[in-house]
Amino acid sequence: MLSGWRPKRGEMSPSGRVVLGLSDGSVLGLITGLIGRGGGSFVVPLLYIAGLEAKAAAATSSFVVTCSGISSFAAHLATAARPNWLIWGGCAVAVFLGSQLGSRVMADRLKPKGVRMIFGVVLWGVAILLFVNDVLLK
Repeated sequence: MLSGWRPKRGEMSPSGRVVLGLSDGSVLGLITGLIGRGGGSFVVPLLYIAGLEAKAAAATSSFVVTCSGISSFAAHLATAARPNWLIWGGCAVAVFLGSQLGSRVMADRLKPKGVRMIFGVVLWGVAILLFVNDVLLK
């Protein structure tokens, strides 16, 4: 995303997007499940390659993360978990307020190039942290 490369509009057919989503999505799910990391940092570039604008790719990833989090929380509650509701409620309010602020800033103030730049910098940061924690410190 930082390289400046951009997929051309209409470059990928709808059936090509389905194949890309199923094949790469399966591989990404396997890899992120094996290493225990979130898949958002892998999914957004995949959506971008498939032809989505940077803002739409980030929004789609955020929606999927929200659905996954709700599903995981419901499953956790169903297995007789006893959460601290005060801490949970505070976290839920903080996440809601932060997501509202972030989405408004992205929608109103950031241009697609800025979103790509921020995401690229975050990806580099994640890559460096993973390298340091999983390679250098083990």
